Order: sequence, then structure tokens, then C-alpha cells
Amino acid sequence: MRPAAAVNCVAIVLAGLLLAVGTGAAMAGPLQVQTLSYQGPGRNGIAVDAHPITMPFVRSPDPAVAARINDLLFIARHRALSPRRPGQTFGAADGIAVDGQLSEHFEVLRNDGRILSLVFEGEGCGAYCEDFRQAYAFDARTGLLFTAENVVTPAGWRQLDARMRRESIRLYRAQLATLAQELKQARQTASVGDISDTQERIAFNQACLQAREADTATAHAAPHRVPETDRYRFEFGPSAITFVAGRCSNHALRALDDVDSVRVSLPYAAAGAMLTPYARAVLAGRPATPPEAVFGQLLRGSLSAAGSADLAVTMLLNRLDDGSLAGTYFYGHIRQPIDLSGAPQGAGIRLTEDAGDTSRPRHMKPVFTLSRSADGLAGTWTGERTLGVRLHP
Repeated sequence: MRPAAAVNCVAIVLAGLLLAVGTGAAMAGPLQVQTLSYQGPGRNGIAVDAHPITMPFVRSPDPAVAARINDLLFIARHRALSPRRPGQTFGAADGIAVDGQLSEHFEVLRNDGRILSLVFEGEGCGAYCEDFRQAYAFDARTGLLFTAENVVTPAGWRQLDARMRRESIRLYRAQLATLAQELKQARQTASVGDISDTQERIAFNQACLQAREADTATAHAAPHRVPETDRYRFEFGPSAITFVAGRCSNHALRALDDVDSVRVSLPYAAAGAMLTPYARAVLAGRPATPPEAVFGQLLRGSLSAAGSADLAVTMLLNRLDDGSLAGTYFYGHIRQPIDLSGAPQGAGIRLTEDAGDTSRPRHMKPVFTLSRSADGLAGTWTGERTLGVRLHP
């Protein structure tokens, strides 16, 4: 190669690198994800050995990003802030108990410097024990959680809702056809037990099919209505995003629900038109400004009063299916969870501490009165005195 050509080649390469950096196309490396194992008593005080419980602990070149991810995951999974100085384990010393868990493990679905996607599976117990699967995905640059609102557009949710209903109807019709054949065979063999069981399954699947068909009729009657996105979950994989609709059955009838959850996977190219500009930018490795959101995101901030030192707080606040609000917050120097419940109130929200605590009347419990601010929530906390509040993702 001649010297002039070599110089031009180098210049082109350097220009390309500068363009990549300037447009955000240059990718950061994957985040470090360490596995921590739980040590301590489990359900009913029995040590967790046979059914291990593990949690991820994320490290990033930006400690604030790692802390945002770790605290959200530990609050969501175990109502506790993440360990300050993790070794190989976590447990009571970190303020964490797992009384409602029999087992829990996680898998990293995607970790490429753009998106960190994890899924948790295990068995949890409340009034009864049941398997679970729960996914979380984060913007690896900022540590912000992907939610229904910042991943899919309203028009995209209408398309997805229709597609999920069609898939659900297809699966239930196929299951009913299979059960009809099984019932025919059971009658030929005169198996009374098989006949009764299959008839129960047919009745259940028919009821689920009718419910999905009724949902479709309702959607057709209001084509511009945005569906309730809380009924769906999503998982970011290496090459596709998978949307999941919860099963038709409750716990008591789960044994009859052969269809179970409905899953539809879309390659990112096929899903692109449904995704928000923010989600598309993150997937492409471009800098992106997330939509303003407080529900489901980890919030940091402070309670303050004139002449007093600010009290650092961390909060996670979720909107429930019925529109009410529930959450947990922590004082940084105490690190003990304080439960919150409440509801939207006009243009703001009102949250009461420890609503389930019956030792004090509700009107005597501390209350947050908050409204949306430019970067999160602002307002007051009123207990024995009144303090100013500022919270932001």
C-alpha cells in the first residue's frame, strides 16, 4: 500500500471510530453478574440447603448504575436493600429473610452492554406453594428498569393484545380437540376415572376459550382502547422479545389448565414498529432519554426540614391491577423496610405507612402527600412533624 493510501485508510478508520463514539454506537462491555447464595433459615425456620436460593449482584463501571439495579432486585425479590459488602453469600446479616421462599434461582438471558435481562424461577409460598417465573430487564447504561410503558407504544400494545388473544384462542381450541379424542378413547375403554377427569378438563378449557372470545369481542367494540398491560410480561432474549400472558386458571384449578401461560416470541426486527423510540434506541446501542416514569422504578431522594440534616431514602412504588398503589421505602441509615399503600389523589398520590399495622389507627400513621415534579415526585411526609420530600429515578 502506498503511504498516501495508508494515511487515508487510517483517517477513515479514525473517523469511523469517532462517529461511533459520537452517536453512541460504540458498545460498553457486559455488566459483571456475581451469584450470591442465601445462608440462613428458610420457610418455617428450616435451613435452606436442598433447595438453594440465589441472587445476582451486579457490578458496573458506574457504581450508581449497579446500585440502582441491585437495590431494585433485592427490594422486589426480598423486601431488602442489596448487601453493602457482598461476599459469596447473603442473609440475615444483610436484613434479608426468605420465609416465603422454598427455592429461587436466576438466569441471565441477555447481557451485552445495552440490556441486562434476567429471569427468576423457583417456588414461593403464601397461603399455598406455587412455582413462579419473573423477568426483569434493565438499560445497562443507566440501570433503569424496562416497564410496559417504556418498552411498547400504546398502538403496539393494541397489536400485541390482539395477537396474544388470537394465540390463546388457537391453543385452547387445539387443546379441546385433543381432549375430545381423549374422551372418545376413555369411553371405548370404559375408564370411569379417565372419563370424569377429561370431562372436567373439557369444561375448564371451554370456559377459558369463552372468556378469551369475550375479551376479543370487547376489544373489537373499542378498537382505540389501550389494553390493560398488567396482564402481560415480557422477556428480552438474545435475538427476540417474548411476551407472556398469565394462565387462565387460579391455583385450585391449575391442574386442569393444560395451556397454562401463553407465550409469543418476536424477533427484534419484527417487533420494532411496536416498540417505543426509547426501547429501539437502547437495542441499537444509541443514547436514549427514557420516558418520565416513577412507578416500578427505584426512587432515590430525601426527607428534609429547615435546620436539619437531610434523611436519605430509597423507595419502590408499584401500581396494582385495581389502580391502587403499594410500595416499600427505606431510610439509608436504618435499612429496614417500611411498607406503603395508597392511591392516586387528584393530580398527586397519597401513601400511608404500615397500613397493615393494626396497633395504630390509620389516621395516626405517617402519610406521604406527593405530586409529579420535573424529575420525579415532590411533596411532604407528615408524621410527628412535616418534612419536605423529593424523589427521583
